[in-house]
Amino acid sequence: MTRSRIAFAVALATVASAGCANIKTANVVAGVITAAQGLSISDAQEQQIGAETKLKVLAEMPEYPNPTVQAYVTQVGQKMAVQAQADRKGQVYEFHIVQNPEINAFATPGGFVFVTTGALKLMTNEAQLAGVLGHEVGHVANRHSVRGMQETLLAQGVSIAVLGQDASQLVQQGANVAFNLLLKGFDRGKEEEADRFGAKYSFNAGYDCRELGNFLAALAAATGETPAWLVPVADHPRSDDRIKELTAYIAQQKYATDGKLLNADAFQGSVTANLTAGSTTLPVVSPTPAAR
Repeated sequence: MTRSRIAFAVALATVASAGCANIKTANVVAGVITAAQGLSISDAQEQQIGAETKLKVLAEMPEYPNPTVQAYVTQVGQKMAVQAQADRKGQVYEFHIVQNPEINAFATPGGFVFVTTGALKLMTNEAQLAGVLGHEVGHVANRHSVRGMQETLLAQGVSIAVLGQDASQLVQQGANVAFNLLLKGFDRGKEEEADRFGAKYSFNAGYDCRELGNFLAALAAATGETPAWLVPVADHPRSDDRIKELTAYIAQQKYATDGKLLNADAFQGSVTANLTAGSTTLPVVSPTPAAR
């Protein structure tokens, strides 16, 4: 029995036992339906949930209104999307730049990828952008957000039965769950898996995939590290651990990085220069918790 089905069985048992506490049969059924929906989120439902989550993100962080930067990021992102088709055929991706000083990038269900102006300012070349966008595309291609929603919705199936909520609102419920997951971020296993896909996609698109590790090193220097003694209870891996894992993966795959693209001049001319020129004209949004 898979982990999700075990959780589903526990949910059913809990709901059934709760019947002794005079819970209405309709509410029990509602909880079971929601748990079942959590086990099977279709691609179409994922797309709807992602679109709703996108609106929530943009309500908190406005898009950066520079067409040159937007076009450049989208172009690089679509290169990663092409590489990801081998892992999830037919998935469509959108790329958005949001005005936020926090160094962050994240993806919602359904292929909506966001990168903050703070993250773009830290990058020094196109290969780093490709690695970061490839990492986020990797989250979507592997349905990491959907798996997180499934686990949460299974747990909520019990509470819905108790509270008598309407279990038909899967899209709105899912968007709320997905948005909260963005704030919380992914666990170590999912982050390291996405790092590997970021390296693979960027390498296959012609970039020096080591630059993802260089960006992680710059991120650690800019934001500080989780103390080693806190790592066992931390949600996210330390950047140095991620870099070690990523370096080992690149070596294992025998990715030859000589002659691969950095495109530093193109990045700085299209992105860095425009961020510097336009950053003072936009409102500063309070940073939200990291969701790498």
